[in-house]
Amino acid sequence: MRYCKSVFLVVLLGLSIAAGAQTMPSAPKPGPIPSPILRAKKVFVANLGTGRYSQNVGTRGYDTFYASLASWGRYQLVDDPADADLVFEFGVRDANSNIFCRFELTLLDARTRIPLWSFVEGDSDTGRKEKSVKDFNRHIEHLVGLVKELAGTPSS
Repeated sequence: MRYCKSVFLVVLLGLSIAAGAQTMPSAPKPGPIPSPILRAKKVFVANLGTGRYSQNVGTRGYDTFYASLASWGRYQLVDDPADADLVFEFGVRDANSNIFCRFELTLLDARTRIPLWSFVEGDSDTGRKEKSVKDFNRHIEHLVGLVKELAGTPSS
């Protein structure tokens, strides 16, 4: 009798584990990346400026982003949105207080002006110059890294 109870418990435990394994949700299939991002060859980078409290950064964020994107070489950067396949709108916005800002980037279809993808990169302390420069570079490199991950290498 004791043997039967042990076997029953082992079988019951095995069935419980198997049932639990079957109900584990799998990771969702990734959504598609909009084809204009993957096909684009030319990009216009728009400077959306800064927020009220992040004005002390001037165009440093835009200039650093533009230079980093240019050095990647994936896209030809153009100076007229009419010549572009994509428009990258870059801006520095105020965050939680008057010394923190965040970096925002939206990728738009140049023809339809429909936003295709957006990124927001963490807070940067603009109150202390030595930390600010380091944070700017780190955040902007991360933004460009996200674009690289999304867009990959150009299709032939």
